[in-house]
Amino acid sequence: MTCSKCGCDFLPGAQFCRECGTRIAVSASPQGWMPGPHGAAMMVPPTARVRQNMQPLGIMWCVFGAYRLVSVMMAAMMLHTLAEGGVFGTMPYGIMHALHAAMPLIVGMTVVMSAAAILAGYGLLTRRSWGRAFALVLGILALLKIPFGTALGIYTLWVLAPQASGDEWDGLSVAQRV
Repeated sequence: MTCSKCGCDFLPGAQFCRECGTRIAVSASPQGWMPGPHGAAMMVPPTARVRQNMQPLGIMWCVFGAYRLVSVMMAAMMLHTLAEGGVFGTMPYGIMHALHAAMPLIVGMTVVMSAAAILAGYGLLTRRSWGRAFALVLGILALLKIPFGTALGIYTLWVLAPQASGDEWDGLSVAQRV
């Protein structure tokens, strides 16, 4: 985008030209329903999808990470109780041994994924240049965690995956560094 007065390039979201100081006019694009081909109504996509959804998406990733951390701690305590012959009496030796062997791996992987989710939320909230790519990767992986991870993964992909969202993210992350 360029300034209408001096022709200088400016970053998306800028309010004033950095060269001449002229206020930059933001062209309002029509949003909502408009006639499409053959008279059919079509929805005009919003122009600032990333800007409007970045904070809720970042908060949701942080909450999802904390939720997974709490759930793995509760599950580990339950499995430990069951393995030690808790509520249902003693378990066969093979099952108890398998639970003891698998517990550190399951807990460790879940803690790493929880930390990654919180890191993705941090990257989105602080507009880090790596935040979009990291959240997209975790969004794809989260699709397998039914139901909350699936919903968060779909929302993440809807907000961050389109090319226009990538261009908008680049502008927002560059603006954050300046």
